[in-house]
Amino acid sequence: MAEDYAQIEAKFQEFLRQEQKESNDEDNEYWIKARDTSDYAKKVEYLTKGMQEDSLLCTYDLGMLYLEGKRIPKDLGQAEKCFQKAVEFGSPAAMMSLGQMYLKTDTGKAYDLICKAATTGDISACLFLREYISEDPRRRRPIEARLSVYFQELEHKPSLNSMDFRFWGWCYATGICCQQDLEIAEASWLVGMQDEDYVCQRFMEMFRAGQFPLIHASSTGNSKVSGLEEEVDWEDDTAEKKSSNLKAIISIAIGIISMSQLAGLSVIGLIIGILAMKSKPGVLAAIGLLVNAISMLSLTGYF
Repeated sequence: MAEDYAQIEAKFQEFLRQEQKESNDEDNEYWIKARDTSDYAKKVEYLTKGMQEDSLLCTYDLGMLYLEGKRIPKDLGQAEKCFQKAVEFGSPAAMMSLGQMYLKTDTGKAYDLICKAATTGDISACLFLREYISEDPRRRRPIEARLSVYFQELEHKPSLNSMDFRFWGWCYATGICCQQDLEIAEASWLVGMQDEDYVCQRFMEMFRAGQFPLIHASSTGNSKVSGLEEEVDWEDDTAEKKSSNLKAIISIAIGIISMSQLAGLSVIGLIIGILAMKSKPGVLAAIGLLVNAISMLSLTGYF
């Protein structure tokens, strides 16, 4: 089995390195005409001409028209052809659409395409993969075998751009390719937001809305993608975490108030409170409260 996954990684690495064609999208007149007309026959005509001129926008939009079959006859063969060409231009949206088309016929190709889209931080691909794995944990291994290729590259990359931070943060938020660490995820997206990256901002909004629940460390797999498949427990223990955080915040606040008078003990309480922010059961937070309570009682002359 190890050799099989090594081959998957090698093939996916080659797939990531495929050269992309140049797209002629700048002020493409056919895409503008297609956008502005309500006549779907004309829309198809304009988009087809734009596709012939190597317009990514026209190629992808034409594929979506054929895929959805709204106002025109549905044609999956034509949709596939359009998406294949859009993939050659490097469109993550086309990778996602074509990958979903392949899921029932060729999961290898489907995973390659969707995982490549995810490495760009494409939101639809990232959200799809998380849900797809949660529905059947056996899917984790072949998907992580692909994603880990890019994840491990980022670990050794001297500097990351905003697109890298999208993917990096998502991996740590979901525990895919690594152990889940919401602090690293949040920090990654915050850095990406400094470059006004919309995707990092969207991920951050989802994070703050609690859409990345805590999962058990043992269920997140290994960042090197080794060993047998493990069942994923997507248990949401957010309430327990919030309780621990609240205790820790109280501990820190009391420590700060009393630090000037009883510095030694308060510093201990402060440190324990900070550590409690990472504590699931909140035991350290409770200890922090106790230490600071003693500090406050000492300050008020009770003993």
